[in-house]
Amino acid sequence: EHTHNFRNCPVRENRGIEYLMEWTDRFVAGNKMNVLFLDISALVKHKRRPEFNGTERIYSLDDLRRFGAFCRERFVDLCPAWQIGGHASWWQLVGYHPELREKGWRSQADVTHPNHDAIMLDCMLDVIEAMKPKYVSPKSDEWWHTRRADEAPHKLLRGKTRAEAFLNVHVKLNAWLKARGIRMMIYHDMLTPYHNGKRYDLYKIVDKFPKDVIIQLWSAGNVEKDLRWFTKRGFEVWTNGTGFVPLGPKTRGLVGGYGKGLYSFGAYRNGLLDKFTHLQSMGSLIHAADYAWNLSRREGEALDHARLVALRHLLAARPNPRAGARVVPVDIDGSLGHSFAAFLRRVRPKAYPRSAAAIEMPGGVREVGFIPTRLGGDAERNCIVLRKGGRPVTLP
Repeated sequence: EHTHNFRNCPVRENRGIEYLMEWTDRFVAGNKMNVLFLDISALVKHKRRPEFNGTERIYSLDDLRRFGAFCRERFVDLCPAWQIGGHASWWQLVGYHPELREKGWRSQADVTHPNHDAIMLDCMLDVIEAMKPKYVSPKSDEWWHTRRADEAPHKLLRGKTRAEAFLNVHVKLNAWLKARGIRMMIYHDMLTPYHNGKRYDLYKIVDKFPKDVIIQLWSAGNVEKDLRWFTKRGFEVWTNGTGFVPLGPKTRGLVGGYGKGLYSFGAYRNGLLDKFTHLQSMGSLIHAADYAWNLSRREGEALDHARLVALRHLLAARPNPRAGARVVPVDIDGSLGHSFAAFLRRVRPKAYPRSAAAIEMPGGVREVGFIPTRLGGDAERNCIVLRKGGRPVTLP
């Protein structure tokens, strides 16, 4: 996801196809994931479109043939992906085909441009012939996302509404892929009223959309509403969250696949960096594999307590020579001086009006991490608020 390597921008660390193969073996096949959704659109050297071959393109078509065979040997189905329409600057517009940019928008491709589809299909066909994938995704998230203040968008796109343009390009692409035995996946947000689908009334075309397209849920803001919106219309829905998407008894039976979306190689950063970075996504990836295989046996929507994570951190730390073995409870009741409900109403008055019930702080003995903790106080005095520049609070 999100390689952000624009034309002739140097790749700081050229992680070639061997690195990608090793990574896939360890974290995809090794964790019993069986589909790899892969956006390397900004990194492929093309045969049909050599104008795309800047110095940032580190994967040849021969590399992709090797990688496709490597994945099939490990029973991993591939889904190469492109940013079609929205976010098209990442692989198509910046430095290559700026004439395809839709007027009034920074990174939106005009899918009604007479040259758009030929360029898109040539690039896809190079990769399809090399990798022989089971799936392909135009991604299709966050169309018309960032306006340009110095330009006014056209009211229509070559005589079509934006909803019509969105529908047409996907219907044609789906038919083209089906003729090659490939199933299409797209992200969910532009076709649901609970996310970005109200832009130009795109959600209203959902009933005209091909039902054999797999819908991928990438955000967890309205999981149950989104799942029901699509499944009651006959779509198969998979989760591919950029965060972690927990499912409960009401939702787990509505998904046909469960996965985790990563940025870069799990670093949650742009590009391939040659310096230290936290791998924030990797824990969720490994957790998602376990979660998916045990989905039918889980209860409730809560994630597991973080005992294992906490223990690993404790065991990895060097012993503190000044630390003792005795655990002393700390009573902070005397330092609690604010109402959590009042605080929410003050800082977020629209979300928590005075007439509505605010979120209550939990009380009693609860596990925080893996440590039993008693949460005390009362409704008027149950939290500590630290303001920027304010007086510090001293705990006993």
